[in-house]
Amino acid sequence: MKKKYYFVLLIFILFILLFVFLKIKTKISTSFYLWEPENTNVYSEKNSINNIFLPFRGKIKGALFIRGEEAVLTINGEKYNLNGNFLFYFPEEKKISINLAKGKVFIFNSLKFKPKTFSSDKKLKFKDKRFLRILTEIKPNFFNVKEIITNSITFPEKSKIIIQDILSEKDWIKNHEFLRKYYYIKVDKTAYQAKYVAPDSEIILRRKIKGGMNLSFYAGSVNFLTKTDFFNNIGDGNYFSISILKGKKTKKIFEKKILNSVRFFNIKIPENCDGLVFRTSRGKNSFGDICFWGSPYLYKPSIKKKVFILISLDTVRAKSLSLYNPNSKASPFLKKWGTSDCLYYTRAYTTYPWTTEAHRSVFFSTYSWDERKLSIAEFLQKKGFYTFALTGGNLVSSGLGFARGFTSYLDDNFNLFNRDAARILFNRAKTLITMNKGKDLFIFLHTYQAHSPYMPPVEYSILGEKGVVDMFSLTKGVRGTFSPLPERIRKKAETLYEEEILAIDQDFIRPLVKFLKQKQIYSKTSILIFGDHGEQFFEHGSWEHGYSLYDEEIRVPLIIKADNVKKGRDNHLMSLKKIPILISRILGFEPYKKWESKGKDFIIFSTSPEYSLLSFPFKMGILKDDFKLIYNIKIDKRKFENPPTLPKYELYDLAKDPEEKDNLVFKNRKIYKELKRILNFYYKKAASQRRKNLEKIKRNLKSLGYVD
Repeated sequence: MKKKYYFVLLIFILFILLFVFLKIKTKISTSFYLWEPENTNVYSEKNSINNIFLPFRGKIKGALFIRGEEAVLTINGEKYNLNGNFLFYFPEEKKISINLAKGKVFIFNSLKFKPKTFSSDKKLKFKDKRFLRILTEIKPNFFNVKEIITNSITFPEKSKIIIQDILSEKDWIKNHEFLRKYYYIKVDKTAYQAKYVAPDSEIILRRKIKGGMNLSFYAGSVNFLTKTDFFNNIGDGNYFSISILKGKKTKKIFEKKILNSVRFFNIKIPENCDGLVFRTSRGKNSFGDICFWGSPYLYKPSIKKKVFILISLDTVRAKSLSLYNPNSKASPFLKKWGTSDCLYYTRAYTTYPWTTEAHRSVFFSTYSWDERKLSIAEFLQKKGFYTFALTGGNLVSSGLGFARGFTSYLDDNFNLFNRDAARILFNRAKTLITMNKGKDLFIFLHTYQAHSPYMPPVEYSILGEKGVVDMFSLTKGVRGTFSPLPERIRKKAETLYEEEILAIDQDFIRPLVKFLKQKQIYSKTSILIFGDHGEQFFEHGSWEHGYSLYDEEIRVPLIIKADNVKKGRDNHLMSLKKIPILISRILGFEPYKKWESKGKDFIIFSTSPEYSLLSFPFKMGILKDDFKLIYNIKIDKRKFENPPTLPKYELYDLAKDPEEKDNLVFKNRKIYKELKRILNFYYKKAASQRRKNLEKIKRNLKSLGYVD
């Protein structure tokens, strides 16, 4: 009897061990990066430039760079036929007008340009090859620009020549050695998680790799990091190759020549190996190009892989979505899809009514005074997810720390002014999702479609308005923020704004869901959509956002589609700060411990102390149960035409007074004192951090051009 008992017990133990083994095995990632960034530094060239949009009338000082493609330009009434690179130089500020008759042009103004060397020599000779940027004067202060590599050059007689740069290849490479300190390199609009390598170098990675796995990576060979440096082809590029290691032997499995571009590749590892060798070598006439490998990623392709798409609808408030407001016609698809396939929070709030700090809360689960330890993208990279982002840049640009954890991060800064921004974003997302099929994916998509200026595509003028409204122009910048405008202008602005939301609904969300279903990955895809902040149309005496903590600016949509999340309404309070926790749990991971905020049944929000450098009022608030307390701390009244006179504290019962009209500070002292006590704790943190960071923040904003 005992033997039978022990035998049954042994079988039971073996069964448990087998179950645990299989459980652990399923959690072992079959996808991983071959190297991880050693730091979070993002490098992008900072040029003192201003892009010029035509027609242009205004004052110019310094250099006006023009790249023309069979273009006919009229500058101050004089006609120029331009094909190639040209430069106008204005030593003193001058009033000019520019019109384009035909062709294509790219124009920018730089204050940094200073001619280095004037030469009247007929011939120059060097011992080795040199990079020369040569300006040949065609008319007074009007130059043709050429960039060449040579060891000798002869100039035409009676010509005025400016040689702006003379660099040897050794100098060129030395000038870029500092890039080794950076693990994110921005080329034109995109920041790549990358490792800089000089031409003629190799990286050897020794680890057992199974044959049949796929390897994804970026490879870049560029002369300059921005198109504002003309992006001309210098030399003939560099070779990038990958070999597998088998003991002491190597076998080449990939080689491509790359000239002045960044390219994405996906190759198969043909057999089991002991490691990989990444090698760069010079082309026949290369000239010290900036070379880098971007985030090599090994994975086993599978249709069972998970996809998570995080979507930021910049400036979209809950009040204007049909899902939240039955009177709104702005988002018919989102209403239908949201009620049938999704969970949506009716009381979701942002932490900040402006873009940068709101997104930092979403990415890092932090307030502005917290240290940003780990982003949700970094967290998921460590779990084996392949990551990329497509954004409108500006206040969510890679240089502000948002690229952390992404293999590539697009900053399309002109997305803010494009009436087809949502449609463009969908097409880009569709392409990248297709390119990366078979991987565990984490994707961040961001659009400024609904942001002022309000200029929806013409086909969405069905809500009753056409045209464009630019609030910044109408309010004379920040000065008129608290100044009323005629009711017809207010109504037009709000209607155009809702037509912008309709464009997002029809040109982005609807086709994205349809595409995921067509590709048969919809069931494996989780989607989280949020608004980073709202927008005010003078409901509480101000325009746009960043100026108040009323619900128009801080109550936002939060919609989740996931197989393991219940569908329907959720009326609980939810802060955008909890998004990293929501994402990690949806994907089956224990959240990073620093994200947790146990026992807190309230939401803190603020205009952020540092934002007051941009003339915005400094306010903080708390929402607990149905009660919201706003603390009006500081406003610089000198900067506004009609600055408001507000009480120091405002208390509202949102259940009974959703429009926030009845201040209860003197009617409900018990709630007021309780919320004030909690809020004061966070105010002290914010004030302390403000004193520490004031100068640093001011320098950052100055570099971005937001303050003088």
